Amino acid sequence: MSPKPTEYELARSSHSIDNDSANDPKADETVCFTVDDKPYYPFLKVDPSQEHTIMNAVSLLLLGTKEEERNTKLYQISKVSGGITNALFRVQVMSDNKPIDVLVRVFGAEGMIDRDVENSLYAALATQKLAPPYYGRFANGRIEQFYPHSKALEVSQLSDMEISTQIAKQMSKLHGEFQIPFALQQNQPTLQTPSLFIQLDDWMEQAQKSIFQTPEDTTRVEQGMVPLTKLADEIVWLKQNVISADECTNKVGFCHNDLLAANILYDSSNHKLQLIDFEYGGLNYCAFDIANHFNEFAGGTDDAKPNYALFPSPEFQTQFCQTYLEETSDKVTDGDTQDLVRNVQGFVLVNHLYWGLWGVNQAATEGCEEFDYLLYAHNRFQQYFAVKAEQYP
Repeated sequence: MSPKPTEYELARSSHSIDNDSANDPKADETVCFTVDDKPYYPFLKVDPSQEHTIMNAVSLLLLGTKEEERNTKLYQISKVSGGITNALFRVQVMSDNKPIDVLVRVFGAEGMIDRDVENSLYAALATQKLAPPYYGRFANGRIEQFYPHSKALEVSQLSDMEISTQIAKQMSKLHGEFQIPFALQQNQPTLQTPSLFIQLDDWMEQAQKSIFQTPEDTTRVEQGMVPLTKLADEIVWLKQNVISADECTNKVGFCHNDLLAANILYDSSNHKLQLIDFEYGGLNYCAFDIANHFNEFAGGTDDAKPNYALFPSPEFQTQFCQTYLEETSDKVTDGDTQDLVRNVQGFVLVNHLYWGLWGVNQAATEGCEEFDYLLYAHNRFQQYFAVKAEQYP
């Protein structure tokens, strides 16, 4: 089954660009549609290096004012750290003597994420109060609520038992309660079955065709920094020997798929958490989501060098899984908890291949100047083979 056009795609195709706007791209910037109950400006682009384009997006989507009507002195813009895939900006502006405080997200990872589907999922998550409020979309990004009193967790905080308990509960709630909009799920085959191996196969194919941006990166790959020739066989081996596709064995639900420290906001004044950045989210095996979170204890999204000595202990994993299960069930046995722990351990392996292939593809599309995606991929693949040798000697 082929996917049907999204509402965003239909909106874009319904607008014909005339000769005047073809000569002046700005003529189409104010064209607006309503999709997912919010404004959508399909021809309004933000350049992360140009602050006036960020202001323009906020003024159009939130205030309804054009560039020539805007008072630039009312705007405060600051870059938000922590984003690898996207460029993030906090924008503060006064409107009718009321402060507006939002996050402008400029999309990255071009070609790796279906932004139409992802944005509709985010809008639904926000509506169901599982993600920060959503205010609208422009051509290459969107606007979300900014939480001024919250900060992204540090990697070291993931092992804090009080914080970890909240993460386990919120993950369980996400897996069990979020309802993908019916029309969206019916029209998108990728939202009808677990996405894990579909994504792995797609990223594997993309990685094998990758053309890197510098001779140095090409040389590193050719010299074996990432063992692409071996990985297709490893994916087959995992399917046959490690991961059961039986949904009775491995529960399926809507998963975050990228729950690292930077994607969890924490307000120390009230000790509340908010999960953010759902762009890799989708229908998946819930144990994969937990495995991904455990792997993120090692960090590495700052220097491309995860420290797997920080991987949670068996006791910590057991406590996390028990808390996760108890959030949605009054009767959780030791056997239930240990079954989940075992399933998670299998997905730990898969998760290394998942993000290793992501790193290879990011290296090809984004380059390694700002972040060494190839080094990150190398370290994830290296850990995959180390864990495999330990668990399956």
